Amino acid sequence: MTESDDATPGTPPLMELARQLISERTRPRDYYPRGYERTEIPRDICSPKTLGRLESGRYRGLKLGTVLALANFYRTPPALTDHMANLVKAARANDWCREYATLDDNGWFYQQCEDNASYLAFHSYSLLPSLIQGPAYYRLIRGTTKVNFGEDPDWDSGLEFRMERRERWIASERPALTVMSEAALAVDLGPERNEILADLRKIAALPFADIRVHPFLCQSL
Repeated sequence: MTESDDATPGTPPLMELARQLISERTRPRDYYPRGYERTEIPRDICSPKTLGRLESGRYRGLKLGTVLALANFYRTPPALTDHMANLVKAARANDWCREYATLDDNGWFYQQCEDNASYLAFHSYSLLPSLIQGPAYYRLIRGTTKVNFGEDPDWDSGLEFRMERRERWIASERPALTVMSEAALAVDLGPERNEILADLRKIAALPFADIRVHPFLCQSL
């Protein structure tokens, strides 16, 4: 049995790379409104069989040069090409989690995985789950965080990422379950408490949002 014959699901970087390669190949173009067929890819880049292996998300024999040549042929934007190159490096590493953790992708890989999920589920104890946090709650976190990060985090970029992430989820209308402890609402929410709760009620009213609060357990002595 060869690597390409292995039916075992690939690692997350392999699966994400496959999604990106398929998306780029089938992206509409002026003279190719339905994108390229595998047989239309130049043979000096790779054969249809090899491309099929790459797009399966299970082929562990991938080469960075092949992926970069495909990206060049597809005229993939430079930023996405860099992300795809990082996926190749992570997929080829013995420990892809450790390899990818060293790369600064501004949450791109996580967001791709989340965007491709058909169902989302989150749990948090003393904080609102990140998916449903609004601007006022984010400002509360920023104003009360006392941890020494070594260098100041980019709070503005963090807010932008979090809000874009939430808007993508809302636009997709994918079902999401969020479970939090009552502690998340019992803490001091600061001067913007009313705005925080109003935003939470707005999210809870969405038909595809299932927001649950686990109450404190009280027992009489």
